[in-house]
Amino acid sequence: MNEDNKDSELAVKLLKWENLSLVIVKDGEYLYRGRGMGLRELLDAIRSSGENLKGASCADKIVGKAAALLMVYAGITHIHGEVMSNAAEEFLMSQGIKHTAALKVPHIRNRAGNDMCPMEKRSITIESPEEAFRIFSAMGGALH
Repeated sequence: MNEDNKDSELAVKLLKWENLSLVIVKDGEYLYRGRGMGLRELLDAIRSSGENLKGASCADKIVGKAAALLMVYAGITHIHGEVMSNAAEEFLMSQGIKHTAALKVPHIRNRAGNDMCPMEKRSITIESPEEAFRIFSAMGGALH
């Protein structure tokens, strides 16, 4: 088994064992683990770990297109989502990023469950990971 697969397996196991929302592993070491909600957790990981995320594996509870864009921006090379939207999967495929999903859904829903997640809506027309990072970083407090 190659190191990338081991890292991905470690990330998924920790996500489940510790009931986390986001885990990032590289070379067998945990770079980031969090329990936060929304994109803020991922943006914090990008800001705190920067270039170190390149080549890492990530497991996230929910991967919509917004998260997928940010993960590609960070240089993460293997992504697992417990829930992954079709738009996220299509984007990851277009970028040649290895990915797995426990459950695929048409789109990520908002917390009330009555509409599409606002970050998923906002990301639909974004194709550039750099643009996504600029946009979502600027949203700050709206990322819950």
